[in-house]
Amino acid sequence: MENEYSRFIEPLQKEQEDKEAEVAKLKDDNEKLREIITRLDRRLQNEHEERMIDPLTGLPNWSAFVKKFDELSAVHPRTAEHRRKQEKQEVHTIVALDLDGFKEANDALGHDAGDNVLKEFSQSLKKIFRDNDFVTREHGDEFLVICPNTRAEDVINRFRELEGEAGKARPQHQARLPFELEIPQLNRSLPTVKITCSAGLVEILPGAKEEDLPAIIKRADDARYQAKRAGKNQMIFAEDQNVTEEP
Repeated sequence: MENEYSRFIEPLQKEQEDKEAEVAKLKDDNEKLREIITRLDRRLQNEHEERMIDPLTGLPNWSAFVKKFDELSAVHPRTAEHRRKQEKQEVHTIVALDLDGFKEANDALGHDAGDNVLKEFSQSLKKIFRDNDFVTREHGDEFLVICPNTRAEDVINRFRELEGEAGKARPQHQARLPFELEIPQLNRSLPTVKITCSAGLVEILPGAKEEDLPAIIKRADDARYQAKRAGKNQMIFAEDQNVTEEP
């Protein structure tokens, strides 16, 4: 009897084994596919992050600045929390900075020395601004910082306090950034060069759009040029720099 049924059972067992083998292969193929997709996602993420980094200074670049601007200025749904934030006048400040006399020093001392100054300046900016401030290199010796949930007046006052008595004596809406960079002598014929920086500030509110950004940056640049005309080595928030209101 056993032999009589075995001719029916054996093909069924073989079919079952073949199906199990096929399922096991599919699971193995799916696992390999997931690994490939994971590696590809990781590679794309790394490439995306690399595109957001300035290779010389290691700071976030202009693309990263635009992304951060979009995140901070986005209008959220009209929740109770959002209304509370709006009642508190949630304001962000953009600081536009560049080095005073950098081009002349770069031309005189060489691009290697200039690159070292840009690297040192980048590290100095990261130290003097807060951890949650977003420090970026725009291009050349020009840098942009976004100070979230901070009014321009608060940024100015922070640096006025770092100056001590000298800061208190400055006109309102003006301060000096608390460092000078030195380019050491490369040979006896070249003096030690001191580099300072000038900065302009502008405020933005949630609701600003990316298409508003060129005008916002221009206002910050105008304030920066005002700082240079006022004697350089300082930061200025011009009183006529109006915040960008929500529509």
